[in-house]
Amino acid sequence: MRFVNVIAALGTAIGASFDFGLAQGAEPANWVQVAAPESGFSASFPAQPQMERSSHTQAGEAYQSTRHTAVVEDMAMAVDYSVYSDPTMRIDLQKVMNGFADAMHGKVTAKWERSYPRSFGGALPMLEYTVQNGDTICRAGAIADGPGVYQVIGCANKAAAMPADIERMLSSFKLMPRTRS
Repeated sequence: MRFVNVIAALGTAIGASFDFGLAQGAEPANWVQVAAPESGFSASFPAQPQMERSSHTQAGEAYQSTRHTAVVEDMAMAVDYSVYSDPTMRIDLQKVMNGFADAMHGKVTAKWERSYPRSFGGALPMLEYTVQNGDTICRAGAIADGPGVYQVIGCANKAAAMPADIERMLSSFKLMPRTRS
């Protein structure tokens, strides 16, 4: 079993995709329930999220990512599922958190570990954390699932603190059995 040494590229990719200071979308009113069986999750977003698939290689290891992102009213929310090609790979959640904080040019201000229950049985390790930089506050959770990792992220302009809509999205996240696509 091998552990991922660096997963900062994932955090960089997620962090670079949001324009927090200029995000001016619609009012979060018409929530959309998204089921992504190929990625193994469901979640509610305040607007229809954009879905992006990509392939990467980092430190000689190949992985694929599927990201669902919604940007509304000075907030950005995302669910990212990345899975390594090597089935023996195991994810270091501390490095996922640090990679995200580095990508945001921010500082981890709180973190806590817990188990995340699957609706279909068992539990997975989860690291929840808050990252802040000069302009943005993010609340996120990273869940390790063998050679894959889920990142559930909600960010807002710091002036908005942590809007209830972000907590609503984060708490709506559920794991479901993955299907092959």
